[in-house]
Amino acid sequence: MVKTTVYLEDDILLSLKNMAERCSKSQAELIREALLKYTADEKPPLPAGMGKFESGRHDTTARRKEILKAAARSNKWRS
Repeated sequence: MVKTTVYLEDDILLSLKNMAERCSKSQAELIREALLKYTADEKPPLPAGMGKFESGRHDTTARRKEILKAAARSNKWRS
């Protein structure tokens, strides 16, 4: 574990102290649990460009092989 410093507003600190007493846990333990829950929902970023364009079609995934074959035939996907 690594020690770190966090600055809290007075009202948050008071709530944290009260919660620690009620739960019989340390403030540090409550902060670690909260941060673990917060970061558990973090999703990795999408690859560059993904989700930036709207084709207007909703069947692109289902048609992916057809689309790639057509692009390969027309050389549109090669530089």
